[in-house]
Amino acid sequence: MILILIMNFPVILVAGASGVGKTTWIQQQSLNSLIAYCSLGGDGIDATYLAVESPNIKFLSELSELASVKVPVYLELGFQLDLASFTIPTKYYQKVAIVAPNSANTEWHHWADQIMPGTQTVPSSQLWRSNLSGQVLDPASLDTFWEEVTEGAYGSVQRAKGIFEVVDGRAFHFNYVQGLETDYTELNVARSLNGRPDRFSGIEVVGEAFDQTAIKQTLQDCCLADDVLAYYQDQIRQSLEVPA
Repeated sequence: MILILIMNFPVILVAGASGVGKTTWIQQQSLNSLIAYCSLGGDGIDATYLAVESPNIKFLSELSELASVKVPVYLELGFQLDLASFTIPTKYYQKVAIVAPNSANTEWHHWADQIMPGTQTVPSSQLWRSNLSGQVLDPASLDTFWEEVTEGAYGSVQRAKGIFEVVDGRAFHFNYVQGLETDYTELNVARSLNGRPDRFSGIEVVGEAFDQTAIKQTLQDCCLADDVLAYYQDQIRQSLEVPA
């Protein structure tokens, strides 16, 4: 891949449909070298996951930081962004589109300088996000909720992903694309067993004709109240011999 250089490093815009594999492709670029990453129009889930799982990635919070970075910079564009009107504070960059196999003549094909194969996706129109930071869920209830979401209990869901805190102090990354099994990853973070966790968690669901109100209510029902959380954390600390 030939990249246009700015200030001795390449800037790569990465776009594609929801669930096509943009974050996975960017993570692969970090396996053997240091890179920088910024999610534009994203939900915080991908950035949080990469921060834990990919030590070779430096995270940028704002585009103004581009000029100070001396490694390749990957800017992941949310699928809902208008590519035709999108701008960044430099005219030197490479545009890479991750597209579904055997697809052609999409908006990403017309936009990109280079096409990379991703996973199969289904067109979708609805996007629902919820920030769950500080919320802790019962694992059994979370499993039931996720099964309901991915099996269509609330409508047609193309993509669902999230970072969830569970009562034993662990955090998990869930990633589902329609037609594939959910990928579950326990994040390599310290257990949170003293009150509500002070780190990001959240969920994003993409699809068609799904009941956002019902999803939100069911998810709220899975979250533990303060007294219940305190009780279970105390029991878990004792079993693990962790001080309060």
